[in-house]
Amino acid sequence: MIRFPWKVVGLAAGPLLLAMSAPAHALGILDAYALALEKDPTYQAALKEKQAGDENEKIGRAGLLPQVSLSYQNAPRNWQTQKYQQSDIFGRVSDVTKRQQYRSYAGSVTLTQALFDYEAYARYKAGIAQTLVSDERYRGKLFDLAVRVISAYVEVAYAKDQIALAVAQKNAYQEQLALNDRLLAAGEGTVTDLSETQARYSLAVAQEIEARDALDSAQRDLEVIIGVPLEQLDGLQILKPGKFNVVPLSPSKFEDWQKLALKNNPELAASRHGVEAAKYDVERNRAGFMPQVQLYASHSENDSSSDNTINQKYRTDSIGLRVSMSLYSGGGLRPRRVRRRPAMVRRCMRWMRRWGQRLMICVSNTICVSAAALSWRPTNWR
Repeated sequence: MIRFPWKVVGLAAGPLLLAMSAPAHALGILDAYALALEKDPTYQAALKEKQAGDENEKIGRAGLLPQVSLSYQNAPRNWQTQKYQQSDIFGRVSDVTKRQQYRSYAGSVTLTQALFDYEAYARYKAGIAQTLVSDERYRGKLFDLAVRVISAYVEVAYAKDQIALAVAQKNAYQEQLALNDRLLAAGEGTVTDLSETQARYSLAVAQEIEARDALDSAQRDLEVIIGVPLEQLDGLQILKPGKFNVVPLSPSKFEDWQKLALKNNPELAASRHGVEAAKYDVERNRAGFMPQVQLYASHSENDSSSDNTINQKYRTDSIGLRVSMSLYSGGGLRPRRVRRRPAMVRRCMRWMRRWGQRLMICVSNTICVSAAALSWRPTNWR
């Protein structure tokens, strides 16, 4: 079972934290992340899926451990009617009916331990692989949660900046519109200038409305993640203005990032474990053609447990080996299953290769974006 290092939170949020002021009452990125760990429905679903997946290994292991069974039956009242023919000393045959009432009980305890059970072994190995699949998916959702929190947080801050920009433009055009009115009234302006300014003012008003809609949408997205309405909070921490330092990638080569991605990507790792689980599923079906060997030990006590042992008590202890093997099961059920499972393995392998190709495209795009960001230097940054 994977224990995910929580320091990834700091690694994911670190660059953004450097750009923030820190009023004690405002919601910070780590506060939002802490709330998301408790409230985000997507992450909570992944957590429950992981908890359910952890049981696969335990369920598979149960088939390899000793099994103990108890059986007990107690019948205080039993009635038996026996009819038979009886001959006397003269050879005459007569029908005789005998009735009796008796008490009976039977109890047994049996311990079995699998010595060779390939189906149980394959089920156990498949359970381990399925547990690892759920662990890797959970790890991916945890990474995704950090990205979604930061993205939603930044979207809210960006939407507020867009509103401020739109309001500033609207106020500037409003002043320009008043100036054009005065110039036109004084005979120094033109109708064309007035109409052009009016159009720009209307566009600024529309941009403000659009920015406020974007802010509302961004706030709703953040509220879904953190599970708390922003109206109940004292606002978000303000992003500090100024230069944003782009940190170069380390390592810088595509080949190095390719190796890291192929080794550590959660979705790709989950696909690999899924292929392994599918392979053991194939082996589990092939086990139907193999014998099963069990060691067993039993203890039983019986009193009048059958019609032939009335008023007789037995105590039996036994230990030995039990071998069972299917010789014929309908002529096609298991072979069909065995032929069907390899197709599922191939499907999982193709899905894994497809995800690996998509991952390499994402890595390449990320490196290109990083290189472009490092080479871009706005002239107004100081």
